[in-house]
Amino acid sequence: MKETIENLLNDYERGVVNRAQLVATLADMVASSQSRPASSVFRGRTLNHVTLKVSDLERSREFYQQLFGLPVTKQTDDGYNLGLEDSFLGIYKTETVGLDHICVGIAEFEFDPVMEKLKQCPESLKPTHRGRRIFLQDPDGFRVQLSSVDYRGL
Repeated sequence: MKETIENLLNDYERGVVNRAQLVATLADMVASSQSRPASSVFRGRTLNHVTLKVSDLERSREFYQQLFGLPVTKQTDDGYNLGLEDSFLGIYKTETVGLDHICVGIAEFEFDPVMEKLKQCPESLKPTHRGRRIFLQDPDGFRVQLSSVDYRGL
């Protein structure tokens, strides 16, 4: 799967796939994952959101709103969260475009117990947090946020 994601991101960076195709493919990959290990640290329940780094914030907002009718659920100086029923798409202006992070909603998320469990994982995981938002990197360096299944970025 790592190679598939890497190829997908390379295609996105070369302009072979657009942002909407990138988001849809990532969502499909998570939804279609059929094998679950016998034991795991957490139980992933949802692809809570995907956050993209974009070069032209208003152009991207207009694109997603016109194509999918996504309402603005949060606005900051540098970005928007656009509502997708039980999830959202984050778009934030940066110099370098690409995938900022994905967020996986996990069962029974509570900040302190989750951080304690992560401390018991291999040191290479190195979780960080901003406030009560927890981030880690996968083996290829993609940022992954952990949240409750009902987190809406507000």
